[in-house]
Amino acid sequence: MSPAGGTAAIDGVTWSIARLVMLDIDAHLAATDQRISADTVGTLELVRAAGHTVLLSTDRSLLGLLRLAARFGVREGYAICSHGALTVRLDPGMPSGYEAVRAVTFDLAALILQLEDLQLLSEVSIAAEDVGRGWRVNRRFESGLHGPQEQVPLTRLRGGPTTLARLHTAGISEYAAVLAAGTGLTVTPTGPDSCDVHAPDVSSTAAGDAVRDRLDLPAHTTTAVRDSLNDSVRSLIPPDALRPGLSPLAAQLTAAVTTVTPATAGPVPEMVVRVWHGDDVRLAGAEVWTRRKHGWVRHAPIPAGRGTTMRDIEHAALDAGLTFPRGSEGRRRPWWRSTANDGPPAGFELPLDGT
Repeated sequence: MSPAGGTAAIDGVTWSIARLVMLDIDAHLAATDQRISADTVGTLELVRAAGHTVLLSTDRSLLGLLRLAARFGVREGYAICSHGALTVRLDPGMPSGYEAVRAVTFDLAALILQLEDLQLLSEVSIAAEDVGRGWRVNRRFESGLHGPQEQVPLTRLRGGPTTLARLHTAGISEYAAVLAAGTGLTVTPTGPDSCDVHAPDVSSTAAGDAVRDRLDLPAHTTTAVRDSLNDSVRSLIPPDALRPGLSPLAAQLTAAVTTVTPATAGPVPEMVVRVWHGDDVRLAGAEVWTRRKHGWVRHAPIPAGRGTTMRDIEHAALDAGLTFPRGSEGRRRPWWRSTANDGPPAGFELPLDGT
């Protein structure tokens, strides 16, 4: 078995080099007529199971991002929204499902003053993102916003920082350059009658670089995906995981195990598939862990393991050609052992042999 995406020797073991796969949601949806196919979700799950990080990126607000992340099947990890002004870490175990890790905000006072100078203030509809709750607006938007709208006086729009503002009135895009020059903000036309506004020096690329630094990944390990997902990331998935006839669970177990192989002719490193069953939103799940010199580390999630049983894991492992220890008597049941995880609740693990 050969790792995908390049290799590096760590602790005497050849590990596939983890990559940051940055998916431009807006470009992908534009190319696929706003559809998210089962193949797209399956590909992203295989990429994650191979140990790579999927980073969703969108110009939409946080609430728009959260809806799309669920449709893409991505419930954990980092994501970028609001033209790069806001980065969150998705975590289904949190009450809100996320935590903000980076926010670049600005004040609307200069923008409102500039609109007033241009004699546009009485005509333009202004929306300011209220992160995680919706929008503060001076008048209701009929379309173009994701999430609830709270109509407030201009004094409240002026008074608080925001990550993203949206302007709407007939022909407003013609004033984008003037508004940018007069305020120092970035003003991007999104149609003839609408513009998005955010702080200067903000971009999805800069936000992606910050996530990569946070994950301690080298600069060359970013794979940017705009429209054709499968063409861009298929090389990151081990070929064995793409064999016809494998169930999603078996394919993801294959992707995880295949991306760790011995650097020499020695034995395959010790690996286990860990499962847990709890009573919160992480009701049941599965991950592959590998032992290194300093202890056990999570190698990859198994997204198809959500809600599965231990027997499902056994059958999938056999379908993938993986072996595991069994008892020596009677029906020779697979040898599951209990484990104490720092993250999930009560758990069990099954040693795997990838040879």
